[in-house]
Amino acid sequence: MSVTNKYTIYCAVINGVQINQCKGISLSPSVARLFEYGSGTVDPQFAGYDGDDPVIRFSSTALKKLIANIDPTSGVALDGTVTAEIWFQKMQKGGTRQTGATALKMSIGYGIACLTGITAADAQVAVGEAMIYGTSIDGETSPITITPASTLPALSATDQL
Repeated sequence: MSVTNKYTIYCAVINGVQINQCKGISLSPSVARLFEYGSGTVDPQFAGYDGDDPVIRFSSTALKKLIANIDPTSGVALDGTVTAEIWFQKMQKGGTRQTGATALKMSIGYGIACLTGITAADAQVAVGEAMIYGTSIDGETSPITITPASTLPALSATDQL
């Protein structure tokens, strides 16, 4: 099996503010499953899916933007009007990046974005870590919307070290 589409993180946009210089990302769907066992049974009598609460973690060297736009004490509430987006740029063979409408956008409408830490090693660039916790507003709607074939936003200033 080979992977045909490869993407790299491009930037995060939280409450309309672009946070660039993103270094890494991890995604956890946090899927909740239900298994119910009857009296004395070895195998479950019922299995079900109870929704998901995805967690997206990313890091960036744009500390000035992270700290200015994600309150370190309370985070940013995502309420449908305040949202978060993670943009991914499609890669092509040879390590170059594709342009045009080839990007992938993940949108999170409800949940919270918060800072989780800052790492500053001796004589190295400091890295801020953030987390976006998505949730469904009604228990039915997916917490994340994925939009393929999108055009990347223009990068804002990259001098946020």
